[in-house]
Amino acid sequence: MQQVIWSFRYSLEGALKRILYENGNPLSEEELAIIVAEEYSFREQRSRETLRMRIHKALNAPHGAFVQDGQKWTLRQLESDELHNEVYALFQYYRCPFKQGEVLRMLQQRTQRSKGELMSRVDLERDWRFARLEEGDWVLTEWELDSIDDSLEPVKGEATMNQHEDLVTLVAAEIEGYLTQLQQRDQEIPKEVIEKFNSEDLRSIERLMGEKKRIAGFIDDLQQLVNKWSQQKEPVNV
Repeated sequence: MQQVIWSFRYSLEGALKRILYENGNPLSEEELAIIVAEEYSFREQRSRETLRMRIHKALNAPHGAFVQDGQKWTLRQLESDELHNEVYALFQYYRCPFKQGEVLRMLQQRTQRSKGELMSRVDLERDWRFARLEEGDWVLTEWELDSIDDSLEPVKGEATMNQHEDLVTLVAAEIEGYLTQLQQRDQEIPKEVIEKFNSEDLRSIERLMGEKKRIAGFIDDLQQLVNKWSQQKEPVNV
């Protein structure tokens, strides 16, 4: 477990968010650089950019979470955003790190919005409430990383189980939707057969009857899956 704890390290932007959040007051670039170097053990990268240069770029990123207050820096004031608030609620509920892809999948299931819309609107880097770790996972800036130790693995397991249940529910709903479409098509085919019969279009009749046979097989398979899913959802009386 201790190895898991030590693997939690902020990205540079995540560390800056955490420092400004903890401090509660604006800090100069020099003050931020000192704290980052001393408390977050950031080392110089192999590139030619120094840590100070990287901090300067992070603070001045056009779509970042930082704004300048005179000669000092502070966290950008939050704008009211329904989707970001939903993401924040997810983190509060599960209480564990998530990759952005996992966040978007859960958000898509909850909101039924398209993946493209969510990808274009959800920007955790801009929102100071979310801090990215070195490995790409996201956490809440308000969390103490060294405090999510004993509770981390069980909660992550619970989160994974809940995600699995959400995914099963989503797939089951899609299967029921496909089943409804196939049943509608199965009812339409006899009417089309009559029309083709009146016009003596024997080739089309043969094609429609083949389609009806295939649909019947699909309906039977999907109906079995839906029945199995319904049985699993029924409460067991003891």
